[in-house]
Amino acid sequence: MEEAYRLSAEIVDQDTKAKEGVGLKAWQKASGFSIIVVPGEYDTAEAVLDALDLSYEQRDPGEFDGLKLRTSDVVVVNCPGEGFSPAGLAALREHVAAGGLLITTDWALKHVVESAFPGFVEHNGAETEEEFVDVRVTDKVVDYLKDLIAPGLQPVWWLEGGSYPIRILNSNVRTLLVSRGMKEKYADPTVACIIHYGRGRVLHMTSHLFLQNAAPLDSSDGSALPGAIQRMDVDPSTAARVAEACKDGTRSKAIEAAYVLERLLIRVLQHHLKPR
Repeated sequence: MEEAYRLSAEIVDQDTKAKEGVGLKAWQKASGFSIIVVPGEYDTAEAVLDALDLSYEQRDPGEFDGLKLRTSDVVVVNCPGEGFSPAGLAALREHVAAGGLLITTDWALKHVVESAFPGFVEHNGAETEEEFVDVRVTDKVVDYLKDLIAPGLQPVWWLEGGSYPIRILNSNVRTLLVSRGMKEKYADPTVACIIHYGRGRVLHMTSHLFLQNAAPLDSSDGSALPGAIQRMDVDPSTAARVAEACKDGTRSKAIEAAYVLERLLIRVLQHHLKPR
């Protein structure tokens, strides 16, 4: 998966450079936003940010008590999201209300999102098996979801054993990614969603930002990714390495999953920084 994230990050970086005029690292510096990562036991968002060459700082939950954050700051809470005091949760809530962005994964649904933003989403009570499920963009398409998953691409999403399915409770929650498999087995289809709270947003997803596995061993279908990047501004050497990697069904599924996740993350960041 580390190889998959690095290779897909090249695609995302080059595509961003074509659209923004600069690569991701320079874009972050020009935009002036900071990323604060709360380390976790089960997720390592740091690995994804490293692959994308985005800078960040780490802070423990106890450091958020009374912490004043800028609205341009992005806070990423790795699963499980334990350790926040009531004051720390209040700081996260105030940050989002003022226009900030909070990103949380898996068990942080209960430990952070339900506690700091009650009445929007909740754990539906089920726990997933360790398995792969289909993933697609919801029909409620918003601007930053356009062409997120290239035509013909059929990425899969890896669920940790014990991941928390998401139940939507409020019309101020917009689903971003859904899964037919999640709906059939765990009653609720949502894989990733955005909570609109005050002037800001919370992005929450089932399972992890860094998927430790995303490639079924029996993957044999060809990937549409090599064809898709031919229509992007991607360096020929990168395109050639992607095409070579995608000849292996297992590697292609890993790259597809990493690509969708990294592209979603960058688009959410870009949307967060747009003037409102």
